[in-house]
Amino acid sequence: MTYNPLKMSKKILFIYSSVDGHTLKICKHMMAKNKSLATMNIHSLETVTPQDLDSNEIIVIGASIRYGNHRKELYSFINKNVAVLDKKNAYFFSVNAVARKIEKRSPEVNTYIKKFKKSVKWSPKKYKYSLEKLIIQNITFSTSIWLGS
Repeated sequence: MTYNPLKMSKKILFIYSSVDGHTLKICKHMMAKNKSLATMNIHSLETVTPQDLDSNEIIVIGASIRYGNHRKELYSFINKNVAVLDKKNAYFFSVNAVARKIEKRSPEVNTYIKKFKKSVKWSPKKYKYSLEKLIIQNITFSTSIWLGS
C-alpha cells in the first residue's frame, strides 16, 4: 500500500446512537477496518460537542432502531447541527432488521430511512443500512462510502 499523507491527515468522527450497544460495535468495527487511513474519534450522541464536530473533516452518524423508530435525541441532534453537517462530508447509517431483505435496502423503500428523511432537515452525502447483530461478523465497508474518496 502506498503512503498518502493527505489520507492520513483526515480526521473522522463517529457518532453513535445506540440502546443495546450494537451501533457502537459497528462504529468500532469500521474504525478498526480503516484505522490506517485516518485519525478517528468516537462519541455517543450524548457526549459529542460542537468542538468535536468542527475539528473533524468527516462525520459518520450511526443510529439504531428501537420499537420502530430512531431515538428522538437523534433527530434533535441532527436538526440542531444541520448547518455544520451540511458543510462536512457527513454520512449516516441505520441499524435495522428490515435491511436483511434485499428489496428493503434502498433509501426509496426502507421504511426507517423514509421516516428519518421526513424528520430531519439534513440530507447526508450517503446512506447505508445495517442488519443488527449479524453484520458484526459479516461486515465489509468500502472506503468510498465511509471516507468519501
